[in-house]
Amino acid sequence: MNLQLRKTKLPIVKQAQNTKSALLLITVVALFVQSCAAVKGPSGGPVDTTPPEVITISPANRSLHFKGGKISIEFSEYLDERTVDNAIRISPLLSGRPEFVLRKKTLLFDFPEDLIQNQTYVITLGRTLTDEHGVSLAQPVQIAYSTGNTIDEGNISGRIFSANSFSAHLWKIDPTTINDSLFAEKPHFVSEADDNGNYKFQFLASGNYKILAIDNRMTGLPLIPSRMEYGLPWVYSVSLDTSQSVSGIHMMPFSEPEDFRIIKGNWLGPDWGQVTLNRAVPKGSRIGSAYIMPESGIPVNAKTYLDPLDSSMVQVQIAHPAEPGVSSIVIESILLGDSVLMNSGKLDVRVPAAFDTAEINWNLPKRMTNLQPEKESQPYLDCIISHPVIFPKDISKNIRLEDSDSLEVEVKIKIISPFHFKMLPIEGWGSDEKYKLTILGERLHTTSGESIIDSVSIFSISVSDYPSFGSLEGRISGSRKDKLLVVASSAEKELPIATSVVNSDNVFTFEKLPEGLVRLMVFQDSDMNNQYSHGSAIPHKQAEWFAVVPDTFEVRANWDKVISAIHLGEVD
Repeated sequence: MNLQLRKTKLPIVKQAQNTKSALLLITVVALFVQSCAAVKGPSGGPVDTTPPEVITISPANRSLHFKGGKISIEFSEYLDERTVDNAIRISPLLSGRPEFVLRKKTLLFDFPEDLIQNQTYVITLGRTLTDEHGVSLAQPVQIAYSTGNTIDEGNISGRIFSANSFSAHLWKIDPTTINDSLFAEKPHFVSEADDNGNYKFQFLASGNYKILAIDNRMTGLPLIPSRMEYGLPWVYSVSLDTSQSVSGIHMMPFSEPEDFRIIKGNWLGPDWGQVTLNRAVPKGSRIGSAYIMPESGIPVNAKTYLDPLDSSMVQVQIAHPAEPGVSSIVIESILLGDSVLMNSGKLDVRVPAAFDTAEINWNLPKRMTNLQPEKESQPYLDCIISHPVIFPKDISKNIRLEDSDSLEVEVKIKIISPFHFKMLPIEGWGSDEKYKLTILGERLHTTSGESIIDSVSIFSISVSDYPSFGSLEGRISGSRKDKLLVVASSAEKELPIATSVVNSDNVFTFEKLPEGLVRLMVFQDSDMNNQYSHGSAIPHKQAEWFAVVPDTFEVRANWDKVISAIHLGEVD
């Protein structure tokens, strides 16, 4: 604050005036001047979003006959010192890691002098390196030095298709040696993918390489397949010649499913209980034999039912009330086709002497339920009860369905389990129709005689208009192998909608797709299981070849859309 002083005639202060008053006046004026001098400009301003850049490198990038020694890298902005160490990787690995020192905008470190002859060393500055405002490098920076006469010029690039952040790991291998445990070692080279998933390894020597995509949080660490999300390419290894560039090595990460195990259980009624698994049971699986082992040591055979609302839960029912005390619930297996998902699961539960049966009620349908059927594909209405009951053979006498004109509608019923039955009007659900469903509970009771809370349960069923669909047809061009499938996914939700086989004329057709934008992925179904196979790290099995079409395609109701040919190139 600028103060302009001007001469002012001050009144003569009488000698008798209190000296303390004069001192107080002086103090106030001094504080006022001080406060004015301390005023600063307004805070705030635009947030710094400019990524830091490398300005100079010494010795210069791509220097030959490199013998180690001091290296300096100057940046356009001050860096966050806390991000330096973890953001820098040197390949091949050195016997000792250099100590990095940050002085203002310059990064300094000593490169060891005991280097391999005729070797290209690559320093990678990863995107976790940030400036003091937390802004990351726009792209990873790679700096190459050669101890010989030339810089290795080979490179491998591709894209990692994931919504999360990933890096690529690379190992140079001896193709004559099979080593499935290679991924469990630290990588020889690391490349962070950018925001679009693109990665690139530069300055590679001739030879053979194995590659892996891994969650950014695990960058540089050995792979533990059961604990880390990772991805594999469709080639077992990549072969490089001098100065060769290999592109299009794409990967689609996944998480290996944990082995199935029982994590908790409860005995909920005289003759039934439930166990919870660590993950959902895949559709089409079957549960093997099960039994209850009470303290008496005499096993009791049990029937099992997959919970219709939560496929990670299995309902277990026996023919007679269980013995009070501690019993073991044993499920001998869970199978999917020829694959064994779980081989014997066991859990101890306590069987009470008495049970609270006051909460037997309907889980589905809800009191107000909305259905969205298709004209050609009518959904059954799920009717699910909280406890196992004995459904009478003539259960239709317990059910009355009326339309909006109060006319009774004839239904067909399927009993799925003691917890679950389904119903559907014989003529199908009417478009934009409302129904009243009445279920009489008086004839529904458990094996021990308990009945449902409400003797009469009433539900309102609203049916939406039949949705409209469009079709999509296209052709695959380019040299390729057979067994190609095309997956259409919602571009907005990124969820698969439908799959089409590419026929002998290289044509694929989706007859019924919902309105909206769709994205297409093409893959080679080598194992012919009608779904994309990600492969495995240990034992090493490459993933199936795939390609994601970069364009999106609009599907409109009642329209037949033919798209231009999709060129995929060679499938190895």
